[in-house]
Amino acid sequence: MEFLGPAGQAVTLAGRRVEPGEVEAALEAHPGIGHAVVLALGEDTHRRLHAVVTARGAEPTDLARQLSTLLPAHATPTGYTFLDRLPLTPDGTADRERLASLAAATAGRAGPPATPMERRVAAIWARVLGTEVTDRHAGFFAEGGDSITALRLVAAVNSELGADVPVRSFLAAATLADLAVQAESSATTHLPEESGII
Repeated sequence: MEFLGPAGQAVTLAGRRVEPGEVEAALEAHPGIGHAVVLALGEDTHRRLHAVVTARGAEPTDLARQLSTLLPAHATPTGYTFLDRLPLTPDGTADRERLASLAAATAGRAGPPATPMERRVAAIWARVLGTEVTDRHAGFFAEGGDSITALRLVAAVNSELGADVPVRSFLAAATLADLAVQAESSATTHLPEESGII
């Protein structure tokens, strides 16, 4: 059985037209992906693509690497939700309304870094990647990161923030918000309150 998204579902991201069906086809070309549904989450300038996939061993880093060779950066999902199987409507098609709810719960709310830890991680992210973080759920690889800079980012976060984040754990989500949560939960030292300078 093939799960196909409805036709005519083009979305506009940062002034550019994206066909979710093309992104879904690129994802499903990966041998570790069974089926994929790509959704546009958020509003206005914080709108972004999120992929819900059924996976057989695929990881976000693998998917980001493959998509980078097939699609422009603005058409690459910034987040992923992995399911064993897609929820279906009574007529047997993917239940996009339910998937959007699941994806939103996974992705959380878009916006700039919101917590003290997120702002600290954002400062390191900006230094390592050379780009300011405007969306706490922006995908590291969609923002121009690669495996080498991922190693540098995690090493810097662990060193400077007294954290113990495994690289593999970061790569499983690869967003600033998730990295901040992992850093906070694994921190071995108490960080001082923020000053006016990050």
